[in-house]
Amino acid sequence: MSWILQNKCLHPLTKATTAVFIFFATSVAQASAGQAVVTKPGESTLEVGQALITNHAGRCLAILPMHVAEEALAPTLRYLGTQRAILGAIEELQDLGDDLAVGLVRGEIERNCGHGIGGFSRAVNSRLAESNQGSLRTVNGDGSFGYFPVSWIDDDRELYIRIVPTMANQPIRKGMSGSLLMSASQVPVGMLLNVSTRSGVGTVMRIDRLLERVERSGTSKPIGANPQASLATTPSSGTPTAQTAQFKIVSWSAPSAGPEHGTEKLNSLTEGDGYWLTEANHQRVTLELELPVTKLTRLISFDVSGLPPEQQPVSAEVLVSSGEAGRYRSAWGGALKFDEGGRHRVEFGESSVKGVKLVLYPQKSPTGHHPVGLKSIVIGP
Repeated sequence: MSWILQNKCLHPLTKATTAVFIFFATSVAQASAGQAVVTKPGESTLEVGQALITNHAGRCLAILPMHVAEEALAPTLRYLGTQRAILGAIEELQDLGDDLAVGLVRGEIERNCGHGIGGFSRAVNSRLAESNQGSLRTVNGDGSFGYFPVSWIDDDRELYIRIVPTMANQPIRKGMSGSLLMSASQVPVGMLLNVSTRSGVGTVMRIDRLLERVERSGTSKPIGANPQASLATTPSSGTPTAQTAQFKIVSWSAPSAGPEHGTEKLNSLTEGDGYWLTEANHQRVTLELELPVTKLTRLISFDVSGLPPEQQPVSAEVLVSSGEAGRYRSAWGGALKFDEGGRHRVEFGESSVKGVKLVLYPQKSPTGHHPVGLKSIVIGP
């Protein structure tokens, strides 16, 4: 469940986990630039806005305009690297007022978070005094940075900066909301919140005030239970019981087919609660799971009950790790043959396991590959 903190009360934002697709610059090393594109789940080519990724008190945060998060419905995160996309999501959103929001980031992006919040220059007045011209920095669909020339026409020296395009025939686009305003010396001085459809004037919140609000938001403290942590276990039948082995979904390689099909569905063991499903045309899909403690494991069960046959994986690989990040070894691979209840149990030699990486292979379609999904994953002893 995602939440908005508004007037000191928690309200459900959506039943799906908040999602912001983020397209980063062309290498993970550049992820420290901390800016991203926001798109809707299931519509990953449609740009809704931009977001700033930063870390604070050991937590990875996404800062973006509130209206961008609401328009994205379930805002998923995406960095675009040189070889593969790195995905993530926002677990919770807090409404900070004045169309500003902050959320906690989960997924692989959390490992490649941006600058620390204390590393941003807050000398906004001196930066603005350098010149009355700068640029809006955006992230393009291919991960490269784009710079849109602007001039500031008003600065209240308290909260907002008003900007207009330097080129009158090139208006500020709606999808630029959340872009960083860069000074003449290429230092961030604010975030674009909105653009007037009548005047074309953009309203920017100063980065010093923006960061102050984030620091006061309580994001350095626990904000609630992690909805991605699930309790699941398997006796010999592969059926979940009350005796549990908790796991966390660390990363996934394909965007979800929509806000109702996020990775959090993999942790639901209740009937009729939906299922995880990716977008189409991925030759293979990787999921990475992490147990809270290293344990002896010899069994994993896949459940596809409720999924149409064409959306069920045809084969899979199981890799396990005893704890060291990235050091996986193959434990099992082969075709998946689901029983009448929609389950397939994978058994392998008993291993000391902290992390599990699953590689799923979708069924082919006339145009490429079908979406692929699962109802749940159960890790047993």
